[in-house]
Parts: sequence; C-alpha cells; structure tokens
Amino acid sequence: MDWLIDRQRSRSAEQTMSLLDAHLRRHAGSDRGVDQAVASVRAVVESLGADGWDLLRLHLAWHTDRPVVELSPVKDAGDIPPGPTVPAKDRHRLAAATGESVVRLELEVEPAVLEPFAEGPPPMTPIDSHPQRDGIATVAVALSRAAADHPSAKPAQQASLAGAALADQVAADSPPTDAAGVAGCSPRPIGPSAATWRSSR
Repeated sequence: MDWLIDRQRSRSAEQTMSLLDAHLRRHAGSDRGVDQAVASVRAVVESLGADGWDLLRLHLAWHTDRPVVELSPVKDAGDIPPGPTVPAKDRHRLAAATGESVVRLELEVEPAVLEPFAEGPPPMTPIDSHPQRDGIATVAVALSRAAADHPSAKPAQQASLAGAALADQVAADSPPTDAAGVAGCSPRPIGPSAATWRSSR
C-alpha cells in the first residue's frame, strides 16, 4: 500500500495517518498495538527535516511477520494526488519517482490469520488487465491486486484470488468448456461482472 504526503499542506500527513490507521485495523488480528504503531509513524514524519522534500511516499508492506513502513522522498508525482491510497495502476510510476528510503520502521502489529474461505472468495476489486491483451504482465497485476486487497491472506490464498480474477476476465458470463474455447475467448470490456467480487472496503 502507498500514500503520498504533501508536506506543504498541513492536513496531508494527518489524512495519511487516518488511512494508515484504518488499514491496519482492517488487516490486524486485533486493535492492540495499532494506536502505538500509528503514533510512531506520525512522530517520525513530524521529526523529518525539510531537506527540500515537499512530497513523501509512505509505503506499507506486510511481507514479514510484522508490517513495515518506509518513508521516501518523491521527486515528481505527476498527476498522482496526495491523500487517497495510491491506486494499484499508479504504484509503478510512484516507485519510479521515489528516492532512497530515509526511514524504515517495523510496526508491532500482529496480522490477522485468515482461515479457509468457507463462505466463498472474499471481496476483490476488479483488475483492468486481460491475459490475451496484456500477456504475462496480467499475472503480476492480478497478484499485486490480491496482495493489496488482502495483505493478511496466505500466499496461496492470494494466488487463488488472483487466478479467479484472471479467469473472470477471460470467461465472462459463458465459461468455455475446453482448451479451444479458452483460446477463442476475446477480451471483454473492463469492469465488474456478475462474477466479479467488488471490495466492500
């Protein structure tokens, strides 16, 4: 997950802290430690000197047992607005404009442990990529979206959600029954369908 902080706007950092707090509470096993975690990130942001950095990227990763926050200066974010969570489609552009990390902070928050999907797949936002149109890159897009939507899911669960999203893009409302049918599928308009689970978050 990524957020962009505009240090020239007094409320920008606090808006990001609110979004970080909400994200941690959604994906943590409990609220214990979230207040302290957000307070520690806020303190680091406030303690950074000016150093000519008008924009900061706050990157949150859940690839270890604890979430890790990295703060990095951004040269030029283009049309990516500060405040809202950076959309998945814009993350590569933001990463390309980001300098070396100046702070790395491990948060003392336990991630939630997801059980098997007993009631079916959880919500997942649509992906605007199609295997036949965009090739193998579609797999990376789907995996990235699954990890962003469900960071506390196990890797195998994230992979299954990504696979379901790709199948939804190919199959539409009339799934093919053999390999020839799959090969004949043409890209359909990007957007939600009856088979697409929209995120409720």
